[in-house]
Amino acid sequence: MKKILLLLALSVFICVFVFTSFFGNLYSIVTENGYEIPKESSVFTFEATKMNSGSGGWWMYGEDHKKYYALTNDSISTIISINKTKSKKIKTFDKLDYKTWKQK
Repeated sequence: MKKILLLLALSVFICVFVFTSFFGNLYSIVTENGYEIPKESSVFTFEATKMNSGSGGWWMYGEDHKKYYALTNDSISTIISINKTKSKKIKTFDKLDYKTWKQK
C-alpha cells in the first residue's frame, strides 16, 4: 500500500512539474526581485511569453488559458489584461504590444 501511495504522489509531482508552469513561476518569484503573477491568474497557469530584455528577471508579457497580460512601462508599472476571446475581435491585435489591445 505504501508503494502505491508513493508512486501516486510521485506521479502527481511529475504531472505538476511537466504540465504546468508552477515550478518555473515559483523559482522566478523566489529568485527575481519584482516578479509577480497577475491576481487574475495562477502560479499553475501563468506563462511568461516575453521577459524583460534588461538585467531584471521579470516578465513584460504573459498569458494563461483565458487572458493575455502586459506589464506597462508607466512611471508605476501596472499589469493590464485582455480576454483572449475579446482579442480575436481586434484586427490589429498583437499579444506582444499592449498598445494594440484597444479597438480604435
